[in-house]
Amino acid sequence: MRLGVVTRASLLVCLLAAPVTLTALRLAQPLDTTAVQLVGLAPWAMPLYLIVALVAMAPTVRHRARTFYVMPAVLAVIGFALHAVWFAPQVTGEVRAPAEGAPRITVMASNIQRGQGDAAALLGAAAEHDVDVLVVEEITPEALAAMRRAGLRERYPYAAGQPAPGAPGTMVFSRIRLSEPERLATGFGTWRMRVGGGLTLIAVHMTAPADPQRWRTDFEEVLAAVRAQPPDLVVGDFNATADHGPMRDLLAEGFRDGAELDNHWRPTWPANHRGDGVARFLPPVAPIDHVLVGSRMAALDSATVRVADTDHLAVVAQVARSAGAA
Repeated sequence: MRLGVVTRASLLVCLLAAPVTLTALRLAQPLDTTAVQLVGLAPWAMPLYLIVALVAMAPTVRHRARTFYVMPAVLAVIGFALHAVWFAPQVTGEVRAPAEGAPRITVMASNIQRGQGDAAALLGAAAEHDVDVLVVEEITPEALAAMRRAGLRERYPYAAGQPAPGAPGTMVFSRIRLSEPERLATGFGTWRMRVGGGLTLIAVHMTAPADPQRWRTDFEEVLAAVRAQPPDLVVGDFNATADHGPMRDLLAEGFRDGAELDNHWRPTWPANHRGDGVARFLPPVAPIDHVLVGSRMAALDSATVRVADTDHLAVVAQVARSAGAA
Protein backbone atom coordinates (compact mmCIF):
# COMPACT_ATOMS: atom_id res chain seq x y z
CA MET A 1 0.00 0.00 0.00
CA ARG A 2 2.87 2.37 0.80
CA LEU A 3 4.21 1.99 -2.72
CA GLY A 4 0.73 2.72 -4.04
CA VAL A 5 0.47 5.86 -1.92
CA VAL A 6 3.86 7.11 -3.06
CA THR A 7 3.06 6.33 -6.70
CA ARG A 8 -0.26 8.11 -6.51
CA ALA A 9 1.25 11.11 -4.72
CA SER A 10 3.94 11.36 -7.41
CA LEU A 11 1.26 11.18 -10.08
CA LEU A 12 -0.64 14.04 -8.44
CA VAL A 13 2.48 16.18 -8.24
CA CYS A 14 3.14 15.59 -11.94
CA LEU A 15 -0.48 16.27 -12.87
CA LEU A 16 -0.55 19.49 -10.85
CA ALA A 17 2.61 20.90 -12.39
CA ALA A 18 1.02 21.90 -15.72
CA PRO A 19 -2.16 23.66 -14.49
CA VAL A 20 -0.37 25.36 -11.59
CA THR A 21 2.21 26.70 -14.06
CA LEU A 22 -0.56 28.06 -16.28
CA THR A 23 -2.26 29.70 -13.29
CA ALA A 24 0.98 31.28 -12.07
CA LEU A 25 1.80 32.65 -15.51
CA ARG A 26 -1.75 33.99 -15.99
CA LEU A 27 -1.40 35.87 -12.70
CA ALA A 28 2.18 37.09 -13.18
CA GLN A 29 2.11 37.90 -16.93
CA PRO A 30 5.93 37.74 -17.32
CA LEU A 31 7.38 39.25 -20.48
CA ASP A 32 9.07 36.15 -21.83
CA THR A 33 8.42 34.38 -25.12
CA THR A 34 7.52 30.99 -23.67
CA ALA A 35 5.53 32.53 -20.83
CA VAL A 36 3.45 34.71 -23.17
CA GLN A 37 2.70 31.70 -25.35
CA LEU A 38 1.69 29.56 -22.36
CA VAL A 39 -0.66 32.24 -21.04
CA GLY A 40 -2.64 31.75 -24.24
CA LEU A 41 -3.31 28.18 -23.08
CA ALA A 42 -4.73 29.24 -19.70
CA PRO A 43 -8.28 27.87 -20.26
CA TRP A 44 -6.83 24.39 -20.67
CA ALA A 45 -5.90 24.44 -16.98
CA MET A 46 -9.57 23.74 -16.17
CA PRO A 47 -9.73 20.16 -17.51
CA LEU A 48 -6.27 19.50 -16.04
CA TYR A 49 -7.46 20.62 -12.59
CA LEU A 50 -10.52 18.39 -12.95
CA ILE A 51 -8.29 15.40 -13.64
CA VAL A 52 -6.24 16.18 -10.52
CA ALA A 53 -9.39 16.47 -8.41
CA LEU A 54 -10.72 13.15 -9.68
CA VAL A 55 -7.43 11.34 -9.01
CA ALA A 56 -7.11 12.90 -5.57
CA MET A 57 -10.64 12.05 -4.49
CA ALA A 58 -10.88 8.58 -6.06
CA PRO A 59 -11.71 6.05 -3.25
CA THR A 60 -8.89 3.63 -4.00
CA VAL A 61 -6.74 3.93 -0.83
CA ARG A 62 -7.25 3.27 2.83
CA HIS A 63 -8.81 5.98 4.99
CA ARG A 64 -5.57 6.89 6.76
CA ALA A 65 -3.87 7.46 3.42
CA ARG A 66 -6.49 9.87 2.13
CA THR A 67 -4.98 12.75 4.12
CA PHE A 68 -2.18 12.79 1.52
CA TYR A 69 -4.71 13.86 -1.11
CA VAL A 70 -6.73 16.55 0.66
CA MET A 71 -4.38 19.38 -0.27
CA PRO A 72 -4.09 18.47 -3.99
CA ALA A 73 -7.86 18.14 -4.19
CA VAL A 74 -8.42 21.53 -2.53
CA LEU A 75 -5.78 23.16 -4.74
CA ALA A 76 -7.38 21.65 -7.84
CA VAL A 77 -10.84 22.93 -6.89
CA ILE A 78 -9.50 26.43 -6.19
CA GLY A 79 -7.53 26.47 -9.44
CA PHE A 80 -10.51 25.30 -11.46
CA ALA A 81 -12.76 27.94 -9.88
CA LEU A 82 -10.24 30.71 -10.56
CA HIS A 83 -9.90 29.81 -14.22
CA ALA A 84 -13.66 29.41 -14.55
CA VAL A 85 -14.10 32.99 -13.32
CA TRP A 86 -11.58 34.19 -15.90
CA PHE A 87 -13.11 32.11 -18.69
CA ALA A 88 -16.86 32.49 -18.06
CA PRO A 89 -17.29 36.01 -19.54
CA GLN A 90 -16.11 34.68 -22.91
CA VAL A 91 -19.11 32.33 -23.19
CA THR A 92 -21.79 33.84 -20.95
CA GLY A 93 -21.66 37.55 -21.77
CA GLU A 94 -24.65 39.76 -22.41
CA VAL A 95 -25.76 39.65 -26.05
CA ARG A 96 -26.24 43.12 -27.52
CA ALA A 97 -29.27 43.68 -29.71
CA PRO A 98 -28.80 45.51 -33.02
CA ALA A 99 -30.55 48.79 -33.66
CA GLU A 100 -33.76 48.40 -35.63
CA GLY A 101 -33.03 48.66 -39.33
CA ALA A 102 -29.26 48.96 -38.82
CA PRO A 103 -27.28 47.69 -41.84
CA ARG A 104 -25.47 44.39 -41.27
CA ILE A 105 -21.81 44.21 -42.25
CA THR A 106 -19.87 40.94 -42.33
CA VAL A 107 -16.19 41.21 -41.44
CA MET A 108 -13.57 38.51 -41.93
CA ALA A 109 -9.91 38.39 -40.86
CA SER A 110 -7.38 35.85 -42.11
CA ASN A 111 -3.66 35.49 -41.46
CA ILE A 112 -2.31 33.69 -44.53
CA GLN A 113 1.10 32.72 -43.08
CA ARG A 114 3.62 34.72 -45.07
CA GLY A 115 1.49 34.65 -48.19
CA GLN A 116 1.21 30.86 -48.34
CA GLY A 117 -2.56 30.67 -47.75
CA ASP A 118 -4.63 29.48 -50.70
CA ALA A 119 -5.86 32.68 -52.41
CA ALA A 120 -8.76 31.00 -54.19
CA ALA A 121 -9.86 29.23 -51.01
CA LEU A 122 -9.74 32.49 -49.07
CA LEU A 123 -11.88 34.33 -51.60
CA GLY A 124 -14.21 31.34 -51.83
CA ALA A 125 -14.70 31.38 -48.05
CA ALA A 126 -15.33 35.12 -48.16
CA ALA A 127 -17.94 34.61 -50.86
CA GLU A 128 -19.58 31.76 -48.94
CA HIS A 129 -19.98 33.97 -45.87
CA ASP A 130 -20.97 37.02 -47.95
CA VAL A 131 -18.11 39.04 -46.46
CA ASP A 132 -18.22 42.81 -46.93
CA VAL A 133 -14.84 43.68 -45.39
CA LEU A 134 -11.89 41.29 -45.62
CA VAL A 135 -8.77 41.89 -43.50
CA VAL A 136 -5.72 39.87 -44.59
CA GLU A 137 -2.53 39.69 -42.54
CA GLU A 138 0.87 38.46 -43.77
CA ILE A 139 -0.10 39.28 -47.34
CA THR A 140 2.86 39.33 -49.70
CA PRO A 141 3.04 40.87 -53.19
CA GLU A 142 2.84 37.35 -54.62
CA ALA A 143 -0.26 36.53 -52.53
CA LEU A 144 -1.90 39.77 -53.62
CA ALA A 145 -1.25 38.89 -57.26
CA ALA A 146 -2.73 35.41 -56.70
CA MET A 147 -5.84 36.92 -55.10
CA ARG A 148 -6.25 39.27 -58.06
CA ARG A 149 -6.02 36.34 -60.47
CA ALA A 150 -8.72 34.62 -58.39
CA GLY A 151 -11.13 37.54 -58.86
CA LEU A 152 -10.31 39.87 -55.96
CA ARG A 153 -11.06 43.15 -57.76
CA GLU A 154 -14.40 41.98 -59.07
CA ARG A 155 -15.65 41.24 -55.57
CA TYR A 156 -13.77 43.90 -53.60
CA PRO A 157 -13.24 47.12 -55.57
CA TYR A 158 -11.76 49.00 -52.59
CA ALA A 159 -8.45 48.25 -50.91
CA ALA A 160 -6.22 49.79 -48.25
CA GLY A 161 -2.90 48.88 -46.67
CA GLN A 162 0.20 47.36 -48.21
CA PRO A 163 1.59 43.92 -48.98
CA ALA A 164 5.14 43.12 -47.90
CA PRO A 165 7.55 40.19 -48.10
CA GLY A 166 7.28 37.85 -45.13
CA ALA A 167 4.92 38.68 -42.27
CA PRO A 168 4.52 42.51 -42.12
CA GLY A 169 1.94 43.00 -44.87
CA THR A 170 -1.66 43.83 -43.89
CA MET A 171 -4.43 44.82 -46.28
CA VAL A 172 -8.17 45.49 -46.14
CA PHE A 173 -10.45 44.67 -49.07
CA SER A 174 -13.99 45.97 -49.11
CA ARG A 175 -17.23 46.18 -51.04
CA ILE A 176 -17.79 49.46 -49.17
CA ARG A 177 -15.74 52.55 -49.90
CA LEU A 178 -12.66 52.96 -47.69
CA SER A 179 -11.02 56.22 -46.66
CA GLU A 180 -7.32 56.92 -47.05
CA PRO A 181 -5.69 54.72 -44.37
CA GLU A 182 -3.41 55.87 -41.58
CA ARG A 183 -0.61 53.53 -40.56
CA LEU A 184 0.01 52.91 -36.88
CA ALA A 185 3.57 52.44 -35.65
CA THR A 186 3.41 48.72 -34.93
CA GLY A 187 6.04 46.20 -35.98
CA PHE A 188 3.74 44.67 -38.58
CA GLY A 189 1.13 46.42 -40.69
CA THR A 190 -1.67 48.05 -38.67
CA TRP A 191 -4.01 50.53 -40.36
CA ARG A 192 -6.84 52.84 -39.32
CA MET A 193 -9.53 53.82 -41.84
CA ARG A 194 -13.21 54.62 -42.26
CA VAL A 195 -15.55 52.11 -43.85
CA GLY A 196 -18.30 53.95 -45.67
CA GLY A 197 -19.42 57.11 -43.97
CA GLY A 198 -19.99 55.83 -40.46
CA LEU A 199 -17.65 53.10 -39.23
CA THR A 200 -14.02 53.37 -38.17
CA LEU A 201 -11.87 50.25 -38.48
CA ILE A 202 -8.40 49.42 -37.21
CA ALA A 203 -6.92 46.40 -38.99
CA VAL A 204 -4.24 45.00 -36.71
CA HIS A 205 -1.40 42.55 -36.78
CA MET A 206 0.54 42.51 -33.54
CA THR A 207 4.10 41.25 -33.53
CA ALA A 208 4.30 37.60 -32.45
CA PRO A 209 5.51 37.05 -28.86
CA ALA A 210 8.75 35.60 -30.23
CA ASP A 211 9.68 39.26 -29.64
CA PRO A 212 7.76 39.89 -26.40
CA GLN A 213 8.93 43.49 -25.92
CA ARG A 214 7.82 44.46 -29.44
CA TRP A 215 4.57 42.54 -28.86
CA ARG A 216 3.81 44.61 -25.77
CA THR A 217 4.88 47.84 -27.48
CA ASP A 218 2.48 47.08 -30.36
CA PHE A 219 -0.38 46.77 -27.89
CA GLU A 220 0.61 50.05 -26.28
CA GLU A 221 0.57 51.74 -29.68
CA VAL A 222 -2.87 50.39 -30.56
CA LEU A 223 -4.20 51.18 -27.09
CA ALA A 224 -3.03 54.79 -27.40
CA ALA A 225 -4.70 55.08 -30.83
CA VAL A 226 -7.92 53.60 -29.47
CA ARG A 227 -7.99 56.02 -26.55
CA ALA A 228 -7.26 59.01 -28.77
CA GLN A 229 -10.01 58.19 -31.31
CA PRO A 230 -12.18 55.21 -30.33
CA PRO A 231 -12.90 53.06 -33.41
CA ASP A 232 -15.95 50.91 -33.99
CA LEU A 233 -14.01 47.80 -34.98
CA VAL A 234 -10.53 46.44 -34.23
CA VAL A 235 -9.94 43.38 -36.37
CA GLY A 236 -7.09 41.01 -37.13
CA ASP A 237 -4.33 38.85 -35.67
CA PHE A 238 -3.64 40.06 -32.14
CA ASN A 239 -1.30 37.20 -31.23
CA ALA A 240 -3.08 37.31 -27.86
CA THR A 241 -6.08 35.88 -26.05
CA ALA A 242 -8.34 37.38 -23.42
CA ASP A 243 -5.98 35.94 -20.78
CA HIS A 244 -3.11 38.24 -21.82
CA GLY A 245 -2.78 41.46 -19.85
CA PRO A 246 -2.34 43.78 -22.88
CA MET A 247 -5.42 42.27 -24.50
CA ARG A 248 -7.44 42.80 -21.32
CA ASP A 249 -6.28 46.43 -21.27
CA LEU A 250 -7.66 46.83 -24.78
CA LEU A 251 -10.94 45.13 -23.92
CA ALA A 252 -11.27 47.41 -20.88
CA GLU A 253 -11.67 50.34 -23.30
CA GLY A 254 -15.19 49.11 -24.05
CA PHE A 255 -14.50 46.46 -26.70
CA ARG A 256 -16.08 43.03 -26.90
CA ASP A 257 -15.00 40.06 -28.95
CA GLY A 258 -17.51 39.12 -31.64
CA ALA A 259 -17.24 35.46 -30.57
CA GLU A 260 -17.90 36.41 -26.96
CA LEU A 261 -21.00 38.39 -27.93
CA ASP A 262 -22.08 35.25 -29.77
CA ASN A 263 -21.28 33.29 -26.57
CA HIS A 264 -18.71 31.04 -28.22
CA TRP A 265 -15.05 30.33 -27.55
CA ARG A 266 -13.33 29.86 -30.89
CA PRO A 267 -9.61 28.91 -30.96
CA THR A 268 -7.90 29.95 -34.19
CA TRP A 269 -4.29 28.77 -33.87
CA PRO A 270 -2.53 26.53 -34.83
CA ALA A 271 -4.44 25.29 -37.88
CA ASN A 272 -3.83 22.82 -40.69
CA HIS A 273 -0.86 21.33 -38.78
CA ARG A 274 1.37 24.03 -40.22
CA GLY A 275 2.72 25.61 -37.03
CA ASP A 276 6.35 25.47 -35.92
CA GLY A 277 7.59 22.83 -33.47
CA VAL A 278 4.94 21.10 -31.37
CA ALA A 279 2.25 23.38 -32.84
CA ARG A 280 2.40 21.30 -36.00
CA PHE A 281 0.81 18.39 -34.11
CA LEU A 282 -1.92 20.34 -32.30
CA PRO A 283 -5.47 21.28 -33.21
CA PRO A 284 -6.46 24.93 -32.72
CA VAL A 285 -6.01 25.67 -29.00
CA ALA A 286 -5.75 29.48 -28.67
CA PRO A 287 -8.11 32.23 -29.92
CA ILE A 288 -5.60 34.84 -31.08
CA ASP A 289 -7.55 36.26 -34.06
CA HIS A 290 -10.45 38.54 -33.21
CA VAL A 291 -13.18 40.83 -34.44
CA LEU A 292 -13.52 43.35 -31.60
CA VAL A 293 -16.54 45.63 -31.59
CA GLY A 294 -16.79 48.96 -29.79
CA SER A 295 -19.50 50.03 -27.39
CA ARG A 296 -21.75 51.28 -30.23
CA MET A 297 -21.70 47.94 -32.04
CA ALA A 298 -23.33 44.53 -31.77
CA ALA A 299 -22.02 41.24 -33.12
CA LEU A 300 -24.91 39.12 -34.38
CA ASP A 301 -23.06 36.01 -35.44
CA SER A 302 -19.51 34.64 -35.55
CA ALA A 303 -17.60 31.69 -36.94
CA THR A 304 -14.15 30.35 -37.68
CA VAL A 305 -13.24 29.30 -41.21
CA ARG A 306 -10.50 26.94 -42.34
CA VAL A 307 -8.37 28.31 -45.19
CA ALA A 308 -5.91 25.88 -46.76
CA ASP A 309 -2.14 26.32 -46.41
CA THR A 310 -2.11 28.70 -43.45
CA ASP A 311 -1.62 28.12 -39.71
CA HIS A 312 -4.59 30.30 -38.63
CA LEU A 313 -8.30 29.79 -38.88
CA ALA A 314 -10.01 32.89 -40.24
CA VAL A 315 -12.61 34.62 -38.06
CA VAL A 316 -15.92 35.97 -39.35
CA ALA A 317 -18.47 38.15 -37.58
CA GLN A 318 -21.61 39.95 -38.68
CA VAL A 319 -21.84 43.34 -36.98
CA ALA A 320 -24.30 46.22 -36.80
CA ARG A 321 -25.00 49.32 -34.75
CA SER A 322 -26.33 48.29 -31.37
CA ALA A 323 -29.68 49.39 -30.01
CA GLY A 324 -29.33 52.65 -28.14
CA ALA A 325 -26.03 53.58 -29.85
CA ALA A 326 -25.51 57.30 -30.22
